[in-house]
Amino acid sequence: MDSGRARRAEPLYRLVLRADPDNLDGWRGLGHASVRLRRGRQAIRAYEQYLRRAPGATDAAEIRERLRRLRESEARGGRAGGAEGAESGAAQE
Repeated sequence: MDSGRARRAEPLYRLVLRADPDNLDGWRGLGHASVRLRRGRQAIRAYEQYLRRAPGATDAAEIRERLRRLRESEARGGRAGGAEGAESGAAQE
């Protein structure tokens, strides 16, 4: 997902989540879009919500790794944290 698509997608994910807070695609998508937009804390919250609702998801290990990189980057004062590492998978979405 490029940053232009992420900018357009982010408010749509929020609308979906407002209507259905348990929507897994919405949480995961918001996390991916947030990484592309370099919004690390927002990405962390979205990925945490995704994992809270789907701890056994097929991509749970991948999302946990993204979270780890984002948290490390945030701890260093990064802006979307670990964007290089966390984006690698998100860019394919």
